[in-house]
Amino acid sequence: MSRPVICFYGDDFTGASENLAQFHKHGLRCRLYFEPADPARVEAEAASLDVVGIAGVARSRAPDDMRGLLRQAFALFGVLGACLNQYKICSTFDSARETGNFVVAIEEARRVWPDALLPVLPATPDFGRYTAFANHFSRHRGDILRLDRNPALIEHPSTPMNEADLRRHLANLGAAATAAIMLPELSLDMDALADLIAQRSEGGTPVILDTIDNRQLDHVSGAIWRLAQRRTVFALAAQGLPQGLGGAVAAQLGRVSKPSTHTHDGAGLVLSGSCSAQTATQLAVVEAEGWTMIHLPAERLTGLEEAHRAAAALAPGMIAALQAGRSVAVYTARGEVTQSFNLDRAPAVGHALAGLFRKAVRETGLRRVIFAGGDSSSFAMRSCGAYALDIASSTGQQASHICRLLSVDELDGVEIILKGGQAGKDRFFLDPMAG
Repeated sequence: MSRPVICFYGDDFTGASENLAQFHKHGLRCRLYFEPADPARVEAEAASLDVVGIAGVARSRAPDDMRGLLRQAFALFGVLGACLNQYKICSTFDSARETGNFVVAIEEARRVWPDALLPVLPATPDFGRYTAFANHFSRHRGDILRLDRNPALIEHPSTPMNEADLRRHLANLGAAATAAIMLPELSLDMDALADLIAQRSEGGTPVILDTIDNRQLDHVSGAIWRLAQRRTVFALAAQGLPQGLGGAVAAQLGRVSKPSTHTHDGAGLVLSGSCSAQTATQLAVVEAEGWTMIHLPAERLTGLEEAHRAAAALAPGMIAALQAGRSVAVYTARGEVTQSFNLDRAPAVGHALAGLFRKAVRETGLRRVIFAGGDSSSFAMRSCGAYALDIASSTGQQASHICRLLSVDELDGVEIILKGGQAGKDRFFLDPMAG
């Protein structure tokens, strides 16, 4: 029986879809399943896939909750028997000891793959994420800043970052030992670099890999792929990994990329649970364009019943605007101080957004929606009733992909665009709706 060559678990939904799209742009056959994935369905469909992903919510969960989710996902990956397994992380590496702890993911992976080598590759240069001498950097409003100097990351509501040295950050999360391969060592040829990764990762030590440009990204990713041909590899990596190795994998499998574009006419809908400053700017742009703006007060969403009532209360205004041909943005925040957000309300926010999504599709025939916000989008997708998604169209650029839902009901074939809170240019909400 055929099997996928790569499996990955995305610790939030928007990041998982981005990871999938980076594999897809190289022509690989990919599908992203929603957590919890049905093992029988995945096993049956995996025979025709090169890459199987699971979009999870581990980034927003406490360690005990993470273990339950990851144990199920990694057990399925073990059955599928891929060459390379990836824990897809955010390229800003935000993780906390009690929320979305990366070390918990490593521990659970080693239950399934006890001898796994552990390369760590968070860099994604096209997305403004760089690693140099084991310190991680991100682009913010035109500047390149250390993680612990980036205000958007310092103020993250669940995983505020106060350490840029990723070795120290992993140690703070509970890693017993860490290692790194730094810029001067990237001059090694690909096989020698693979050997060095293996040497420093023996005994389950995570190895942080420096990368500051796409040439290095391709080189490092290629070394990880070569290593996976002969050893068990569990990579803790952002979307730079599929970007860097997807071409080599596609060439090995004989896959060819087939670019496609999908246009969209009519009113647009944005459902935003993001409280980032960049999303606030994007919301201000569409407000200036005359969109109908509807506030979903997150502070009132203390449970699923309250979320259902909130969605029911807001739906008539949203539907009326869409039926009149006006685009709509439903939002929980406009860049307010993020530390005040109670992460426990993220499932309720996602549930409310999912309810509004389904009502819009059912009552207006809308066939494309943008979701903004990593954690809230994760819970919205889990609540909406679809079971998986494929990539329908992509420019090949970061955060610019149209996904098509797979469902047994009216959501089947509906297109969604998933945007992380800090992702996208100022006019992001306008451009995808234009095609």
